[in-house]
Amino acid sequence: MTRLKDLKLSVKLIGGGLVAVLVPMLIVGIISIKTASNALVLGGKASASQVAKDLSIITQLFLEQELKFAGEVAKSPLLLDTINAIAADGMENSTKIIQKLDNYLGDLHGKLGDRYELFFMSDSRGAALADSQGGKFKNMDVSVGGRDYFKAGEAGKSIIGVPVKSKASGLPVVVLSVPVKTRAGKFAGVLGVVLKLDWLSDQMSLIKIGKTGYPFMIDKEGIIISHPKSEYIFTLDLKTVKGMETITKRMMAQESDAEAYLFKGTQKIAGFAAVPLTGWSIAVTQDKDEFMGAVNQMIKYNIIVGIIVLVIVGLLIFVVALQIIRPINDAVE
Repeated sequence: MTRLKDLKLSVKLIGGGLVAVLVPMLIVGIISIKTASNALVLGGKASASQVAKDLSIITQLFLEQELKFAGEVAKSPLLLDTINAIAADGMENSTKIIQKLDNYLGDLHGKLGDRYELFFMSDSRGAALADSQGGKFKNMDVSVGGRDYFKAGEAGKSIIGVPVKSKASGLPVVVLSVPVKTRAGKFAGVLGVVLKLDWLSDQMSLIKIGKTGYPFMIDKEGIIISHPKSEYIFTLDLKTVKGMETITKRMMAQESDAEAYLFKGTQKIAGFAAVPLTGWSIAVTQDKDEFMGAVNQMIKYNIIVGIIVLVIVGLLIFVVALQIIRPINDAVE
């Protein structure tokens, strides 16, 4: 009977001691985990946003250089001689120099690698005049008169056009267009450099963000124009994707920040930043589970440490309780 009383008193002492230790531990643990989690999430979002900003700056500089390059090609002596010869002698009497321009653009295309699909020159009406494929598009009576970049050229502006799927290759491309004038200052057409967007996508895909992270890019209308999964390009309108309404709206508004969203049932977090020259926006995304990996790991460690502390404290209280109870029972007896 005495041993049973000893046991009951020991259990009460141990239980009371554990509660006295456990409650403060839980309060401190919850506060510390929440504080650390918020700090890690804010730090992670800031990091993702910075990577997106870096990519947007690189893309902006790259496109600026490409547009500058197109401007230099538009100033080439042979091209200027060709448009002035046409202005002076007419198209029919300028066949030879137009053929030379075809060869020049073809040689230029061959030397500069795979990131370009085509170089072309239109006349003042938008009809194909010369190109890097030996005058192929002139022979096909191709016209770019209705394209956004031609209309900008008529207004004297050099622009980067709207991304489209190439009719020749089926690949995503964008035209960098520069207006060309005769010596008399009359609009003579546009020089177009057709840049492959999949080449730009490949360069962006070299950026690795954990195991699940990747960059993607949308145009000003919210359409995917660069993505590791080529089937999404020009087919996925993020405005229509449930769970992405907020981030898409902010990207189209040319904001720079980080945002959580849902994509095809997967929780994700992305940093995003604008490319002002084009109105496009780049996002660097990652699965939320991986993004929160450090927080989840910290919670696991805290739980393990808490269990170890409780076991040690429980044993200590049990030993101390026995040391207290025995003298009391001896005195009672």
